[in-house]
Amino acid sequence: MLTSFEKKSHGPVVGHVVFFFNSFVYAAFQARPLKRKELTDPEISSIIAEKMAQVHSLDVPISKEPTWLWDTMDRWMSNMKLTLATAQPTQNNETALSSAIQSILQWQLDTEMGWMKRYLAQLRSPVVFCHNVYININLIVDDCGLFLIIF
Repeated sequence: MLTSFEKKSHGPVVGHVVFFFNSFVYAAFQARPLKRKELTDPEISSIIAEKMAQVHSLDVPISKEPTWLWDTMDRWMSNMKLTLATAQPTQNNETALSSAIQSILQWQLDTEMGWMKRYLAQLRSPVVFCHNVYININLIVDDCGLFLIIF
């Protein structure tokens, strides 16, 4: 696992990234997390896309059942509808809450989700390993380039 010492309680060692495995330090080098504003740079975005493509092509021994996305979205949709149906306005937020609920209900999320299921089924894309690394703190930059941190 790669981690930054500056997040540990040992005090700041700013600019160092450390590679841990079984509580042993295997490597330490000077680096920094990518800055949020750097994510919008087309050249950096291209490098990130190439590195993410490498991650997505890994043959990882995990479940690659194509139902996970839809099961997760169905649960979210059910929870969202239940939350909206049971939202309790107070005197302070009654108008704002009512307006927000009406706005969300007009989005027709069920229809959009149905369209997305049909559209993606036509693509016949393989189910691949994916990791939520596209956040600036999981992208490390040093003199040699850009690295993805995958825990």
